[in-house]
Amino acid sequence: MDQQLKAIVVEPLERLSLDVAAVDKFVSELHNPEITIPANGGDVAERNYRMLAAVLASCGKIGRGEIAEFIRKKGVPGYVPTQGHIASAFAYVPHALRGLTQGELRRCVLFARASLFLGQMTQLSDGMSLLLERHP
Repeated sequence: MDQQLKAIVVEPLERLSLDVAAVDKFVSELHNPEITIPANGGDVAERNYRMLAAVLASCGKIGRGEIAEFIRKKGVPGYVPTQGHIASAFAYVPHALRGLTQGELRRCVLFARASLFLGQMTQLSDGMSLLLERHP
């Protein structure tokens, strides 16, 4: 299991007594696959959603048979130029704010994890998550 994803997504939701169903969108690195696939980077957003869904399934938060549906309903396809793992999730903020203020969303989690370069250089990892929630 990816301990970092568990630490930045699963555990914060547990501390807030929120389950996966309480979050409308999980937003990760939204790198545009039209850029990353030809550069042999693959579809970064899809890969992150698959990893998150696998972690959620291994924690019993979703069923293994729900992984594809989770990715389809709660993920966001990549659309931004490559610009760093944390910054690329931030590009969704205007869309989240619109969804939260217009009632399409109740909650949205932005998350980014592990810079491979930083990890190789320092043997440390970085990551963060941010819960955006509609004001009642």
